[in-house]
Amino acid sequence: MSFGPQLCASALRARRNCEHLSRKLTQTHSDIAFLGACKRLNLVPKGLQLKNPLRSTSSSSRSKDICFKASQLLRNLAISEAYKKQRTLCNKLSSAKSELSSELPSHVNKDQVFNFLDNREILNKRRCFARKERKLQTLFNKSPVLSRLHAKDYIRTKAVFRL
Repeated sequence: MSFGPQLCASALRARRNCEHLSRKLTQTHSDIAFLGACKRLNLVPKGLQLKNPLRSTSSSSRSKDICFKASQLLRNLAISEAYKKQRTLCNKLSSAKSELSSELPSHVNKDQVFNFLDNREILNKRRCFARKERKLQTLFNKSPVLSRLHAKDYIRTKAVFRL
């Protein structure tokens, strides 16, 4: 595994900061894609599902509907928060990349450093999106309404996920 060209301490810190911000931005991108696919399929991720606090005393369909609607609102709020986070991370990453290019010594090929960062980002994107795709598939299979669909009516989550 290549770690890119040799850098001085300040340039190395700047490169690691770029890597860290890029990883966080990729995670946010995958969160947005996952939550958007859940919204299109009318699913709520397990971590955002609200439980009925009165489950032991009252388990009516009305209380389940209220919890489901509140979970959907929570999912929609998570989407909007992820978009806000994405904007701030994009700004931070662009400033970190400009800082990195100013920190690089003249004898280092800047293209080589940025290609290294791009390759790491591509690898991280593959991992993140594959993880979210598996998560969406599991959620899709556990959904009581969607799991009863016939094979010919099966909604391909990969196609929905990549929209």
